Amino acid sequence: MSKLKDVAKLASVLHGLTVAALVLLPIAIVGTIAVTPLVPDSLNTTLQVSPDITRTQMILFLIVNLISPLILIWTLNEMRKLFGAYAKGEILTDRCAGLILRIGKGLLALAVASFVIRPIETVLVTLANQPG
Repeated sequence: MSKLKDVAKLASVLHGLTVAALVLLPIAIVGTIAVTPLVPDSLNTTLQVSPDITRTQMILFLIVNLISPLILIWTLNEMRKLFGAYAKGEILTDRCAGLILRIGKGLLALAVASFVIRPIETVLVTLANQPG
């Protein structure tokens, strides 16, 4: 039974850290967006940004770049629920199995998003280039 108490204790710590991440991550994202000017030089990319990029394209670039953090926040929330269940002693239950499955789907979505986002970014930052 002491193993169950150890798991519950560790789960409580992980639950608290996950809650902290769920609070700090959106604050950091909103703060960064608020203090960073929307100009071509401020776009966080290794791509060659067109000097003729429009404001709409930069906003779309920003929105596309919010996809991964939103998936991460959703996954962290599922982890918070799982750690909360573990802290209450719910281990190897159907509910926990469902949470683990959703966490896995979230991590898979993060991996897929990185492959999908890059081509979209490339189109957005080079769309204003002259033909040729």
